[in-house]
Amino acid sequence: MIFLIRNFAILLCAVLLLIGYNYIASPPMPSVKAEGRMVAPTPGSYCWESALKAECVDMAYASPWEQGLKKAPATVKAGVDILVDFNKQPLPGSLRAELWSSETDSKPALLQNGIFTAPKAPGIYVYHLFADWEQGSGNYAFSIEVK
Repeated sequence: MIFLIRNFAILLCAVLLLIGYNYIASPPMPSVKAEGRMVAPTPGSYCWESALKAECVDMAYASPWEQGLKKAPATVKAGVDILVDFNKQPLPGSLRAELWSSETDSKPALLQNGIFTAPKAPGIYVYHLFADWEQGSGNYAFSIEVK
């Protein structure tokens, strides 16, 4: 009898974990760290499908520049490494980024193994990230001020 109860409890826990994992309603938020301090990203539009729900959500930002400046820029030194990590890794090769230096000026950002190198010139910059998972895709932005 104890054997049956224990096995039922293990099975129930496994089923609940599986359902919980598949019920995640939106893409995972990245953890962004510069000089040992956390940098707060702002989530953007996404499409996501789980076992119980599928949806696309549009966030109303005029541009990635505006999205990145929703939160105050993190002050960093020129040329420091900025680490981006997700608790659920995106599909291989799907993590992409842009570097915005103004409302209208952007270029692809070099991202290697989840690491950016901050620009050397002083100023405010916005990083705009895109990532894909089996369940869908999302985008995020954060800002830094290079001093």
